[in-house]
Amino acid sequence: VEGLRAFAVMPILLFHLDPRWCPGGFVGVDIFFVISGYLITGVILADATRFGFARFYVRRLFRLLPALLITLIATLIAGWYVLSPADYVGLSYSALSATTAISNVYFLATVDYFNASSVMHPLLHTWSLAVEEQFYLVWPALVVLWVKRGWPTWLLLVGISVVSFAAMLGLQPAEPEAVFYLMPFRMFELSI
Repeated sequence: VEGLRAFAVMPILLFHLDPRWCPGGFVGVDIFFVISGYLITGVILADATRFGFARFYVRRLFRLLPALLITLIATLIAGWYVLSPADYVGLSYSALSATTAISNVYFLATVDYFNASSVMHPLLHTWSLAVEEQFYLVWPALVVLWVKRGWPTWLLLVGISVVSFAAMLGLQPAEPEAVFYLMPFRMFELSI
């Protein structure tokens, strides 16, 4: 699984270094979501009948928060020296949205990910972390409720995948940015 994660991150890094090196590099995020969904679903199903929500969320917090805080602090310090005051205000808002797991919503409202100006948003990459964190808020309860009812897990996974994928396809032409940034349209990847 760690090798797959590295495989998923590599095209993203190449894309961000120079989009010509890996024009479809952002597909690595999709791969990463599939891996995350697989791992988290496995953790939940391993103990679904007596699942501990507090333990689950504390483990996620200790896994994600240290790296996020270091990234935010380092970026805010560097931004103080290299950004204009107006850009630093934007950086501060994006840091705040990252700490509250809504940076995907913040960036949906403020940044076109595929626009050249996106390079002026050093925390733009936190949108995908926000999607993952929002998934963590919804998915455990949904899976545990489903399993406690005795319903087949595969039915939940297929059902969520179909509904999410259909919603993504339906909204893509009118709202491609919303489809890109928002968790409901990424659920099919996470439930695969």
